[in-house]
Amino acid sequence: MVKVVKQRKHQKCYVDGVATRRIQIHSGRYAIKAIGRGHLETRQIEAARVAIARKLKSFGGNLDSDGLNVWIPLVPNISVSAKPIEVRMGKGKGSIDHWVSRIRPGQILIEIGSIYDLPKRKMNLDRSDLKNKKKILEALKAAQNKFPMETRLCVKTM
Repeated sequence: MVKVVKQRKHQKCYVDGVATRRIQIHSGRYAIKAIGRGHLETRQIEAARVAIARKLKSFGGNLDSDGLNVWIPLVPNISVSAKPIEVRMGKGKGSIDHWVSRIRPGQILIEIGSIYDLPKRKMNLDRSDLKNKKKILEALKAAQNKFPMETRLCVKTM
């Protein structure tokens, strides 16, 4: 949830154009990239994060012990208002119901990477990378099902 916003209640708008920011993988090595457009709610972002954590835990590890990190560069900063059920028309705009993030085609939604993939380290860790690659891709596929728009898996080449 965002604590400070310029406008508290936003108007509805169509998400047009393509993404110009967050279009490349920065922190991790594997990512989910949006192909479609739309709005992504906080519940959907959290469901994808939980799906990744559960899938990686089912492989016998967790994010910290395997040296894996998950980056979610999305900030739900658009408020969506709704009026209660069975309320007559008029009397102003409704209260804030939930928060969404605008998603454009080409935008990175989630990144996963190992601490050993960061450019600071010059180690040769091919065996651990192949071991982690299968479980990371399975976790990202589980997270892909939580998004309402079409997405694609991306791999950063080193």
